[in-house]
Amino acid sequence: MKNILILLIVISLTSCLGTKKVTDKQAVTTTIEKVTTKTDSSSNTNTNQAIKDRIIINVPKADDENTTKMVNAVLSQLNTSKVSGNNSYTSTYDNETRQLIIDFIIAATQNKQTVKSTDTNSEQTFEKTVSENTKKVVKMIPWWIWLLVVIWFFPQILSRVMMIISPIKLLLTKQKR
Repeated sequence: MKNILILLIVISLTSCLGTKKVTDKQAVTTTIEKVTTKTDSSSNTNTNQAIKDRIIINVPKADDENTTKMVNAVLSQLNTSKVSGNNSYTSTYDNETRQLIIDFIIAATQNKQTVKSTDTNSEQTFEKTVSENTKKVVKMIPWWIWLLVVIWFFPQILSRVMMIISPIKLLLTKQKR
């Protein structure tokens, strides 16, 4: 009885059996930013066709021969032409038909209008990850106390073991004979 009481005192003073949960929480926040840019353009083209125009001006004869010669001399000096790219004009005076002829050539024109629009979309995502690690910590009796207990009770343990082994040994020897 005394031995059991000492054993209980030693066990109670050293440690107690039990488990303890230890929880470790770790939070990680991740930010993801996604930027989308969309560019859209539309074009409108108006095309005007080329213009070819001829103007004919009939010049009447004057009653006076001198006046007619002077008018013919002045109008003959209007024979001219100009060219710029695909545009040109020409003016000529014909004495026989008494006509002032003006030809215009205006090239095709284009009016082009382009409208551009840019749409930017920004999206942010926050992601929080929480990891929780739980550990069980088991408190046990130290090994050296178990060793002391075995040494302390060794004579009693040995006698109990011998009590079990003796009948078995006796049975085994009887079977061999």
